[in-house]
Amino acid sequence: FYLTGGVQHHWLVLKQSQSPGVNRIGFEMANPADLEAIEKRLRGAGVEVERGGSLARERVDQYIRFRDPDGIMIELFTDMVTMPMPPTYAHRVHMSKLLHTVLLEKDINKSVPFYTDLLGFQISDWVERSAAFMRCGDHYHHSLGVFGTGGTRTSVDHVCILVPTLDDLMRARANVMALGVPFRNDLLK
Repeated sequence: FYLTGGVQHHWLVLKQSQSPGVNRIGFEMANPADLEAIEKRLRGAGVEVERGGSLARERVDQYIRFRDPDGIMIELFTDMVTMPMPPTYAHRVHMSKLLHTVLLEKDINKSVPFYTDLLGFQISDWVERSAAFMRCGDHYHHSLGVFGTGGTRTSVDHVCILVPTLDDLMRARANVMALGVPFRNDLLK
């Protein structure tokens, strides 16, 4: 299933699997030249890179895929298929964009230089040298968070979707509660 909240073809892709987890995290590049420059930098650093792309199959023109130091698959892509208009919101929660992803990584001392030195992310904040918030082209505080787990596990902690108003946030909260899904964190006490 392809899921979106905007005109981009997808923000999330859900696939049936025998083992739950995240297959990959994607970031859109500004143009093909930037994608090629990062591919060259990654290959020069000895990172194995897969190149591909198909508007019909992948819904993006070009991509490169590679693994970060903890094995999380990262995809950088250009030119995603767009829809002629935003979706109709049957659930009454309007969404602006997929704002950020936070990864739990075993060794933050390897992961952060990978994202900053090779991929060009910029540090926004450190939290006691155990969590780094990094930004890229969208100029928000962070597009990516990397939290160290001290070698215990690697996974995606969460994704954040920006909504335009507090009313949208409260409607989303009410929808989750109506479905009986437990909150890990809640904005209200």
